[in-house]
Amino acid sequence: GFTSLDPGYVYEKNPPVVINACYENLFKFYSNDGEAEPCLADTYEFSDGGKTLTVKLKDNIKFASGNEMTSADVLFSINRTKNLKGNPSFICDTIESMEAPDDKTVVFHLTQADSGILSKLTYCSLAIVDSAVVKENGGTDAADASTADKAQAYLDTTSAGSGMFIMTSYKPDQEIVLEKNPNYWGEAPHVDGVEFRIVTDSNQAINAVQTGEVDIAMYLQGEAISRAKDAGLLLQIPGSGITYMRFNLQNGPTADPKVREALTKAVDVDAMVAGIYQYGEGTRAYQPLTAFSWAYDPANNDLVPGYDPEGAKALLAEAGYPDGFDMTIYIASTSSREKMAQMLQYYWGQIGVNLEIVSSTMAEWS
Repeated sequence: GFTSLDPGYVYEKNPPVVINACYENLFKFYSNDGEAEPCLADTYEFSDGGKTLTVKLKDNIKFASGNEMTSADVLFSINRTKNLKGNPSFICDTIESMEAPDDKTVVFHLTQADSGILSKLTYCSLAIVDSAVVKENGGTDAADASTADKAQAYLDTTSAGSGMFIMTSYKPDQEIVLEKNPNYWGEAPHVDGVEFRIVTDSNQAINAVQTGEVDIAMYLQGEAISRAKDAGLLLQIPGSGITYMRFNLQNGPTADPKVREALTKAVDVDAMVAGIYQYGEGTRAYQPLTAFSWAYDPANNDLVPGYDPEGAKALLAEAGYPDGFDMTIYIASTSSREKMAQMLQYYWGQIGVNLEIVSSTMAEWS
């Protein structure tokens, strides 16, 4: 299921599938060349050394309600996410303030030149909502939005965007129903609606495809991948996700680069990938980018330390931890991350590092 389908609260992997169908952003990635392109925006221009971004909006964009989108909706949407605090409001950290000189112009004043600002404006957390509808249902973009905003309950069951579809029903852990938006400004979708069934068991999902109960099963895991492949039902494409681990760089033993290198050398990453992704659903990542990214340089793979447990022990001794130490890892409770943490626990145990695993839901982890 989902913690929330309100764009201002979305900070998980699955909700964007629904959010992007019902809402739109100023900018969007239409291709894999790394360039964010105008969506609801018409044109844009940077000035003041990159600290000011002026966006002109497209004309005649209507929300599902029939209300026309104006710059006031953009200011409301982005300020609302910013003022809800917590995740995902940090996306707005470089947006110091905004103004609307007219109904079709938005000016962003940034704290500093931000090369990623157009990319950030593609995030579903910064989708443009129908401010009139959201306000009618308890929404606010005020500075105290985190305590005063009451629109989440409404937006968890009914969308208020300008996208191809309108969310008409959400039954937690069961289903989400979308219907075609009659006011959509672009090319109309070729189906009247979409129904998402929330099925946590991949084998049940494959059964539903084979019986014709559903048309598409997504995010398969484990044996179900092999079953789908054997039945000629599997479509695999390269993913953009990287599963990685973050060290505390400020406090504790991992603040020392030698310790971090030791922990890296102590792990046989190839064996971990083979153990976790037994059905070919994952490959080794040497960098925090996927191999098909425009910014990926395979020459940098050689910079990654190889598997060397004895070298790891020597580095720990140099760093002042000849007998190891205790540490804790926090993970979201997915099967792959559980396996990852358990394998790390084993490998680090071989060099004297005792790892405690704390598992929680994705929302709690965030």
